[in-house]
Amino acid sequence: MALTRDRKRINVKGGGKLQIRETHPSASDTFLDIGYISKSDFSDEHTMVESVDEQGMYVETKSGAQKVSWVTTIKQTGIDEINLLKNADGKYYELYYYVLLANGNYQELHIPLAKITAGTKLSFGSAAERSLDVTFQALSPKADYTYSENTTFNVTANVPYVLVENSSLQFVTANTQAEELATAIL
Repeated sequence: MALTRDRKRINVKGGGKLQIRETHPSASDTFLDIGYISKSDFSDEHTMVESVDEQGMYVETKSGAQKVSWVTTIKQTGIDEINLLKNADGKYYELYYYVLLANGNYQELHIPLAKITAGTKLSFGSAAERSLDVTFQALSPKADYTYSENTTFNVTANVPYVLVENSSLQFVTANTQAEELATAIL
């Protein structure tokens, strides 16, 4: 890790691309581009458990629970996007996002197992752009899984995501392992 002052590491915009595919119950080998994105937020929250000794002294804090989520606002609000949210209950997805940084590197986020929070909220108003929020909750895979093409993104049990930064894209969206992945980690 090289934490230092570097102007090239300051990023002022996103501009990334979000792709998803259903892995269960109807495994799809095709990743779908979710469309034009207005904004996205990634969150990796840990609930901290505090340890206090018999004298009441604060002696330690440890991570208890972890909740990882990805919330994206998409600009399309047609029937396909609405149906994605409306019909999401009981479905599992694989999520991949990449963005080109100011320093020329790509940041890539891979969530091998996620559920979409079902439900739709649409605003209707005059002369206003309508958007749609999609929330993905990352789940912990139950087992390890090794990709044949995406070895940088091999799945580790109980690790809900992989985030990497490289000079070129590492993830291969043309892989045909959706059903095999779901069987292994669900």
